[in-house]
Amino acid sequence: MANGAQKVTGWVGWVYFAGILLILRGISEAALGITALVNRHYLFVNNDRLVSATNNMTAWGGVDLGVGIVLFLIGLAVLRGNAVARAAAIFLVGLSFLVNMAFLAVFPVWSIVAMAVDVVIIYALAVHGNEARL
Repeated sequence: MANGAQKVTGWVGWVYFAGILLILRGISEAALGITALVNRHYLFVNNDRLVSATNNMTAWGGVDLGVGIVLFLIGLAVLRGNAVARAAAIFLVGLSFLVNMAFLAVFPVWSIVAMAVDVVIIYALAVHGNEARL
């Protein structure tokens, strides 16, 4: 297109959807972290399906809370079309995909759904992310 104008396709909606999903993922991760901080034994599964290095979930809760806050802020930046936030989102969602693979034995349906959403987010941001620039 002339004058550096960029063609906007229907995928721009998926980019915004990915930003909203990142915000919601951030809120849910933060809630999970707060749950782990308040009740350390709530998230511990002890039937040989989830291997935990420690019975103390305080550290895990702190990490989840921090990741939740970061995902929330990255989601806001993705909605504004920030390229650095898109790259960070792709990296973090890729890690989320791997983490959900580790939880397949414990939460199979949730893990598969989360992994499918992760793939859609990565595709939307990697291929069509530039369309969301303001």
